[in-house]
Amino acid sequence: MRQRGGGGFERENGGVTQSRNAYYKPHAHDGLTTHLLLKGSIEVGLPEKMGEEGEKGRHGLGERVDIPPNTAHEVWVGSEGATMVIGK
Repeated sequence: MRQRGGGGFERENGGVTQSRNAYYKPHAHDGLTTHLLLKGSIEVGLPEKMGEEGEKGRHGLGERVDIPPNTAHEVWVGSEGATMVIGK
């Protein structure tokens, strides 16, 4: 089953499919957010620490990305799009 969501993504069988080359401007969530990549890739940056090594990283199939509570982050979706499970 597919449902269209705001911000360039669709929900598919419990996962979220993100549009190719989508960009999500810096934002934060109240709680821990976990992303498990099922397909494609994303790049996650932490704007407050962008100059530091390791604060922007590319993540692909099978990788888990945890964003701590109240941490500003931005996301770039790869050219092939991305499908992931997002948990809070």
